[in-house]
Amino acid sequence: RNLGSQTWKKSSFKMEFIKEQDLTVSNPHLVEDTVKSGEMGTIQFTVKIAGNDELGKKSILIKPSVSSKPLFRRPVYYRYTVVKNSTAEIPKNTTALETEKNIRVKIGFSGNPTISANDSFDIYDNDNLLTTLSKDETAAVTYSNLKFQIKTSKSTYSKSGPLRFVPKNSAIIRIDNFERRPSWNTTLNDNEFRGTLEVRYLDDKLVVINELPLESYLKGLAEASNSDPMEKVKAVIVAARSYARYYLTEDQKFPGKPYNLDDDPAVSQKYLGYGFEKRSSNISSAVEATKGEVVYYQGKIVKTPYFSSTDGTRTRSALDVWKWDAPYLVSVDDSSCKGTAFAGHGVGLSGCGAKGLAEKGSKYTEILKHYYTGIEIVDLY
Repeated sequence: RNLGSQTWKKSSFKMEFIKEQDLTVSNPHLVEDTVKSGEMGTIQFTVKIAGNDELGKKSILIKPSVSSKPLFRRPVYYRYTVVKNSTAEIPKNTTALETEKNIRVKIGFSGNPTISANDSFDIYDNDNLLTTLSKDETAAVTYSNLKFQIKTSKSTYSKSGPLRFVPKNSAIIRIDNFERRPSWNTTLNDNEFRGTLEVRYLDDKLVVINELPLESYLKGLAEASNSDPMEKVKAVIVAARSYARYYLTEDQKFPGKPYNLDDDPAVSQKYLGYGFEKRSSNISSAVEATKGEVVYYQGKIVKTPYFSSTDGTRTRSALDVWKWDAPYLVSVDDSSCKGTAFAGHGVGLSGCGAKGLAEKGSKYTEILKHYYTGIEIVDLY
């Protein structure tokens, strides 16, 4: 993410590596032609490991620069692991392939946010510490004349931003004027979030982005019910993790935007945050039980769509529905679903069918391999 004031240009991008002698690096490049201040940039390069390289943990130091100016104060330390076959199913508690990543999720709040927390938190203007607020102190944010206005009980600030609200002592941050109450219990309000909240001015309005570890994001994801069979919940969580991780590492859901996904289930995945996590212990248990597990097809992580139910016959293929040539997303039997009509696009994992298979004794890995043809479950970390 370009936190500076100057635009990054692809033509002036360079990358240096400190690496193992037998590791060959080729085609390092900035994917985007330009990355303006506040935008996300994607750096790509290809590595080739010698066939006789020793197995085990390795590391590489990466030093990217634009116009001879380093993008980071220190080199990026990236760890990787040489294994016999990366497409094979890897047991838990063995050498990790990768590390957990942070995900950035656009929150469906509109207006001028008022932000507080259940413990102290820092407010940053870009990467400069602005002030620290105590538990339940509020910061009201507006935008005018190309500046963010931040009003607290003690001071008012005018800054260029973006603004970052960073928790201390694992504080949970709130958007106090965000009303998102479940219809079945209006005393609840899903306006609490783990991690950092970031406020930006995008497309002529203020936008709130929640940045947090991927596994924490999954605990606040309302794509399965807390009362569902555990094996179904695990299957949905692995599919959801794969979907999110795909858009962290392989593609951009929202090209050029400073976030990876949003919280709208019609567009990305249904993310409700910490409130949902608090009342859904089985979801958190499923996240912990499958930590780091994703869906691979032919050695690569893949996008894993899922939906509510079929009419109890078969799922649909991605080729028929979206014209995707995805051999792992073909039509499969869904007779375990007792639905009467399609609810959703019908491609990939059927929530109704997954529940039926779980009730019949199928494990989550079996459920995933039923709906995603020819895949493997890989434990990344």
